[in-house]
Amino acid sequence: MSRSAQRRPGAPLPGEWMRRRGRGRFAAVTLAAALLVVSLGWAQPQPTTAAFTDDEHATAYLEATAMPVPTGTCTAVGLLGAIDLSVRVEWNLQGVDRPLTEYGEIEYAYWSGGGLRVITGDEVETSGNHLDGFTSEYDVALLGLMASADVALRVRHPSGWTTPWLHAEAVFNVLIIPNECTVTVDDTPQP
Repeated sequence: MSRSAQRRPGAPLPGEWMRRRGRGRFAAVTLAAALLVVSLGWAQPQPTTAAFTDDEHATAYLEATAMPVPTGTCTAVGLLGAIDLSVRVEWNLQGVDRPLTEYGEIEYAYWSGGGLRVITGDEVETSGNHLDGFTSEYDVALLGLMASADVALRVRHPSGWTTPWLHAEAVFNVLIIPNECTVTVDDTPQP
């Protein structure tokens, strides 16, 4: 064998050098692509400054309404056994400087069976104004009450807040014994 045909130990076989060279290029290209992917794909994001503009702006306005406490007096009108028994409550709301219809609605109730029952019918008539005061007259017979009557009223503001109940308790007596009526303010949250 000629010297050129002799193979050195570890030397590639004839034609193998092309395959090795191709593998080397493939390995080099793969390594370069992997480095490119790693440098582009896994790079840490750099912090940025962001800003936005909002065309809508929110504004809040809060107004607290202090509900006045109703004050007043009451009179038990009529004698026990008579047909026309009524409880007359003369009352006002201190500090209310506009008509009551603008301030809120009057709610009426009476005590029965241990609780307040709201009156929705013709059992009460109210007259007066915010400057001179109001008079509310409860028809005791229409309420189904007899010797005594516990009635109440309050004002409900459009916001849902209410004044405390102005509670009038009347006792009707016979002949020469005078009728009794007392007024108290009751913060009972019923109904």
